[in-house]
Amino acid sequence: MVIIESVLGNASDPEWAARLSAAAVEPLELDHWEAQKNRFRKKTAGGVEVAVSLDRGAFLRNGDVLLWDAQAARAVVARISLRDVMIVHLDGLAAVAPEIAMRTCVELGHALGNQHWPALVKGNRVYVPLTVDRKVMASVMNTHRFEGIRYEFVPGGEIVPYLAPHESRRLFGGAEGPVHSHTHERYVAIEAETGRAYGRPPVRAHVPSAARRRSAGAMMAGTDGAAVADTAARFARMLQFGDSMFPIGGFAFSGGLESAIQKHVVTDAATLRAFTRTAVEQAASGDGIGLIWAHRAGAAGDIDELARIDERVYARKLSSETRTMSVRMGKKFTELSAQLIGAPLLRAWRERIDAGATPGCYPVALAVNFAAQGLPAREAFVVHQYGVAATILSAALRLMRISHVDTQGILYELNAGTEALYRDVAAMHLSDMAGYAPLAEILAAVHVKAHVRLFMN
Repeated sequence: MVIIESVLGNASDPEWAARLSAAAVEPLELDHWEAQKNRFRKKTAGGVEVAVSLDRGAFLRNGDVLLWDAQAARAVVARISLRDVMIVHLDGLAAVAPEIAMRTCVELGHALGNQHWPALVKGNRVYVPLTVDRKVMASVMNTHRFEGIRYEFVPGGEIVPYLAPHESRRLFGGAEGPVHSHTHERYVAIEAETGRAYGRPPVRAHVPSAARRRSAGAMMAGTDGAAVADTAARFARMLQFGDSMFPIGGFAFSGGLESAIQKHVVTDAATLRAFTRTAVEQAASGDGIGLIWAHRAGAAGDIDELARIDERVYARKLSSETRTMSVRMGKKFTELSAQLIGAPLLRAWRERIDAGATPGCYPVALAVNFAAQGLPAREAFVVHQYGVAATILSAALRLMRISHVDTQGILYELNAGTEALYRDVAAMHLSDMAGYAPLAEILAAVHVKAHVRLFMN
């Protein structure tokens, strides 16, 4: 093992450039997050184990010379690959009303901050280095559907020449090495902090190729950015897997309504409306948050994270009836989804459930289905919320004297609030998942011991 306690120089220095040109250079491959550690162990491309132990506050840069053997003319040089960067384009906000533009910027800042993603604002662009899988970042952006905003992913090395040194450090922690600026006069700007010149991007910097433009266009905040094209097929599949006719047994449950009617909590259209609204809001702040986070994990193909989320969704269901309802529907939904769609993600999730390694709650199953099809989290949330309301109102037609017109009126009214609920919960963290409706929980518990039941417990 070779211990490195200091950096000898950098390959960009004229002296070292001359030495290395005639030497055998063995690279130590690092990504820019590894390079921000001052103590680590890693093997070079040739298999030499290196232990780096730098002073506190010292970090490696691309091209740093770590080892030099003059007699053998051999060197070990740090080769740091910069991760991709997500560029959020704000120029489209110029075409919307000022109040919408301000609101969108605040929502964008809140969403990035909620994910703890570092960001750099430069002109009408926001640069965000990838700290998680690209699919997760894309899922977060698609979930929020920011109006007038588009985004794309580009290699980190492409944007370094257009950043001031302090901006580059903010994105990459200094791992990019010496910044080689464009020196053409019209591309030069002055760094406010140091007074040094640096490259400024030309007017057409980062304009994507035709293929990338088509990809970025598909990711406009006004579109879904999903793998399934924005066609009739997409909407048909959304309706299919959200339909009450989909055979997963949802019709057999009343969502606590049967006990609410027996105990005279729900007696007419007005109290039914209040009961259903409470259930919908509770579902959004509980299962709805879990669904959105599960969709992100599913889009990234992270089965272990899906299992962690599934456990949390299950743990927040207090009554045995709600737990039973969720896991029965979730398991059946996953089985049918895997059979119909056949996606590897769905098969892997079904195997986890069959092995008893995860409960398999319905909100997570729905999220996995939509992620496997490339359908956005927003649509999955809409299907989930609609299903909660429809289950209760369908049961009401069999349990009390109420007309189809009344139940459809309640459903129409509640549907109008779905977008607002989605915007609220999409910005929340998984730990925010909760629902405070004690009467609903008590009624569900009472239903388990009821002597007369039309619906399953």
